[in-house]
Amino acid sequence: MKKKTVLIVLILIICVLIIGIPYISVEIKTYKYGNQFQERYTDTNMITDIEYYKVFSYSETKAKILYVESGHETGNFVWFKKEDGKWQYDHWETIWSENGSADGWTFPFYR
Repeated sequence: MKKKTVLIVLILIICVLIIGIPYISVEIKTYKYGNQFQERYTDTNMITDIEYYKVFSYSETKAKILYVESGHETGNFVWFKKEDGKWQYDHWETIWSENGSADGWTFPFYR
């Protein structure tokens, strides 16, 4: 009985870690690099006001940022690339929208 309980607890801990690690990774990247992209959503000339943003991936030359518009109506991934030491807007994609113009998802899930 004791071995079964330990096994169940171990499985639960592993499941929590598997689900939690991607969120932790995004939060750490947002904390470390987010200030570089806080106002960069305006580079798209389409996103006007955001509720929050998250840094999904970051390297010395590329970054992928999720911007969630005010009211949680739309989520957009915006890609940047570094040229001559400065982040330049590359492209963007609306991944979900309450208006029905996009129906995607992201992992880890933010809405």
